[in-house]
Amino acid sequence: MRLNSDPRPTGEVTLNLIPAETNDFVIPAPGRVISEFGMRNGRMHTGIDIVVALEQPIRSAFDGKVRIARDYGTYGKVVVVRHYNGLETLYSHLNSISVKLNQEVKAGDRLGGGGKTGNATCLHLHFEVRFMGEPLNPRLVIDFQNGILNDNEITLNENSF
Repeated sequence: MRLNSDPRPTGEVTLNLIPAETNDFVIPAPGRVISEFGMRNGRMHTGIDIVVALEQPIRSAFDGKVRIARDYGTYGKVVVVRHYNGLETLYSHLNSISVKLNQEVKAGDRLGGGGKTGNATCLHLHFEVRFMGEPLNPRLVIDFQNGILNDNEITLNENSF
């Protein structure tokens, strides 16, 4: 899924993940990671897959605005949230969608329920983090084992993607 046609970022950019005065981050879905970001079966897997239960609440990781909320082919039911620092997060294979296009959401707001739509072979959340349309390893941002951010800011360069 190419979210936009912006060129791949070059140089170095530092993004604040959450405003310094808040703690506005929520793990999208607590659960066991079953598939990592990177090459898988000769193809790029652009996110992390997390085991979820049917209709388990899937939550927005950060404050933002819903950019996509619909069925999207192999991704099944998908929600994409654009955040104020330029990052986007993608949540796919949802069973249901609880938000609408252009809706403002806060970290922790329910985006939908866990599912197995699209090309999913089991109940799971496919979660992506993107900058300027380019996927980056969600583990650069989130410590999934502990459900927290790695840091309040991230520095990206051409090797981050």
